[in-house]
Amino acid sequence: PDGLAEQLAAALRRPYWAPYLGRRSCAPDEPFLLRRHVDDPEMELLTGVPLSAAEPRDHEAETIAVQFLRERPLPESGPGAAADVIEVNDMPVSFAPHGRTHTGRRLYRTIEPVSSALAGPQKALLTRLIDYAHAEEHA
Repeated sequence: PDGLAEQLAAALRRPYWAPYLGRRSCAPDEPFLLRRHVDDPEMELLTGVPLSAAEPRDHEAETIAVQFLRERPLPESGPGAAADVIEVNDMPVSFAPHGRTHTGRRLYRTIEPVSSALAGPQKALLTRLIDYAHAEEHA
């Protein structure tokens, strides 16, 4: 629900306690949350979010092929509709210290064309992501 999404976004923007990734010494880099609200997250990934891919060698290329993993199959029409089905064993069932168990889930891997303008130098990715995240605040 939108109300809950707004509360979660506000908490991620200004957490009460410092977030960490597994250990307190592993703090996430900025930006922790890219955007608070996006009407169509899938379209935003395809058209707006900077990629961790290098710029294509062919500077004339308008698109680059990007791999996506989806939790649901795409409808049979549209780009990337043909998907490879892969099984991953990453859904926690038990967090018991000596008996952690996971169950499997199915993912659908597609290759889709994305604007080459979203690619850029790897060393500048964090700067591009920060600029993308802060653009929402200035809009």
